[in-house]
Amino acid sequence: MSAIADASAMPQTVRRRAGLCMATAAFILATPASGDPFTAGSTINISVGVSDLYSPFFTDPENLAVLDALPQGAEVSAIYEKAFGPDRIIKCVSSGSCYKQARKLPGTPPGGVVVANISPDNNRSLSIDLPKTVYGSYKLSRLRVSYSPEEFYRQRSYQMLLEQTQYSAPSPARVVPRPELTYYVELEGAKRGDVRPENQTCLPVYIPHDLPEFHIPIVTQVTSSSKGVWLSPVMSEPCSIYDSAYSRDPASISGKLPPSRIAIAQVAVGFADVYGRVSESGDLPVTKDMTRWFGRNADGVSVASLAFGRHDRLALHMEGDTTHPSKGMSSTRDEAWLFLDGKLVGRHLTVIYHNRWKLNGIIAGTEMFNGGQRVWSDLKTDGCEDPGCMDALATMKVEMSKTYDALAVEVEGYKQLGIHAPTSSVPTIHLIIPDIPEELR
Repeated sequence: MSAIADASAMPQTVRRRAGLCMATAAFILATPASGDPFTAGSTINISVGVSDLYSPFFTDPENLAVLDALPQGAEVSAIYEKAFGPDRIIKCVSSGSCYKQARKLPGTPPGGVVVANISPDNNRSLSIDLPKTVYGSYKLSRLRVSYSPEEFYRQRSYQMLLEQTQYSAPSPARVVPRPELTYYVELEGAKRGDVRPENQTCLPVYIPHDLPEFHIPIVTQVTSSSKGVWLSPVMSEPCSIYDSAYSRDPASISGKLPPSRIAIAQVAVGFADVYGRVSESGDLPVTKDMTRWFGRNADGVSVASLAFGRHDRLALHMEGDTTHPSKGMSSTRDEAWLFLDGKLVGRHLTVIYHNRWKLNGIIAGTEMFNGGQRVWSDLKTDGCEDPGCMDALATMKVEMSKTYDALAVEVEGYKQLGIHAPTSSVPTIHLIIPDIPEELR
C-alpha cells in the first residue's frame, strides 16, 4: 500500500503543473525583474518520463490509457539546498505567481521569482528547464515529479475492484495522495561513469487497504541535454520488483518492461484477506500416476485454493514425506501454483527438514512464466549438506526443468481431482502464500 505525502506540503520547492494547455508550448511561471536579488543563474534542461507501465488488474488498453495520461496534470517540484542551514524556500502556484513562503533565512531580502519552463513532449515525458542556482548560492539538489491518479481510478477494472470488495470510493472532497518520483540532482555529474537514463521501479499509486495489494512496475526515462548533470532515483517506498537481476533479462527491450517484471507483478498480488475472495480447502485424492505425491506419507496431501477476480492459486501441502530422509528426518513439502486468467504465471516450491527441536535443511525454488515461457527462476538452499537433502535438491532441479506445457498438464490434473473433505489427522491448510525471495524485495 502506498501512502504518499502531498507535494504541496513539501517546503523548499519551485512547483508547477503541466496540463493540456502546455502541450505545444513551454509555460513561463514568472519572469524575474531586472536586478532582482533572487534572479536565477544559468538553466539546465531535464526530461522525465515513464515509457512503460503494467498493473496486474488492468487490461492492456487500460494500462496504455494510464500511461498516456501521466504527463497531463503532472506537477514538478525543485528543491534547492545550500551546504549549511535550511533550504531557501520559493514556491510557484498554479496561477503562475511565485512567492517566498513564511519561513525565511536571516538577512535575506524580500521578494524574488524563479523561471521554470515545463512542457509535455510527444514521448510521454516532461521537458523541464530550471535554474541551477538561486540567490545565495542555493543549488538545485532534488527534483520531484508527481502524477495525477485520476486516470488510474477511472478505469473500469479499478471500479470492478471496488465492487468486488464492496469498498466505498472516497468522497470527491477527500484528498488522495499523488504518486510521485524523486531524483537527486548532481550538477557536477559529468565525471561519473554510472549514469543510467533508464530505471526500473514502481509507480506508488495509493490503493485503499481494503483492496488487494499489488505493485505497478514502470520504466522511467530520465535524461538531461545539459552537460555535467547527473540524476539518480530515490526509493520512495518498498518495490519488490526494483532493479533486481532479472529486471535486466535478455528479453528486455529498451524503454519496455521485461517479461520477468510483468510476471512477478502478476504473482506478487496480496488478496488472501480481501473481501470477495473465494477459498476452499481439504484433501487432494492423488492417484498412483501422480508419483510426486502418491504413497509418500501416511496422511496424504492437503490442498487449498483461493480465487479473486482474474487471479487464483492452488496450494499443495504434505507432512512426513519419507522419500528422501535426512538424518532420520522426513520432510515437509509445499507447492503453490499461481494463475492469471486461468494461465500459469508462477510456482513456488519448498522442502523443509525438521523435527520438534531442530531445523536440518531448507530447499526453496521459485519460477515465473509469461506468455507460456519461463522468464525467471531461482533455487536456494540452507543447511542442505546431508545426502538425503542433496537427493531432494537434485529432484527439485529436475522438476524445475520441466516445460511450461508439462507443468500446465500436471496442475490441470490436480484441479480435475477436486478438493475433498479432510479425512487425515493433519490440520488442513488455508493457503500457502509464497514469500517473495529477499533479492526481489
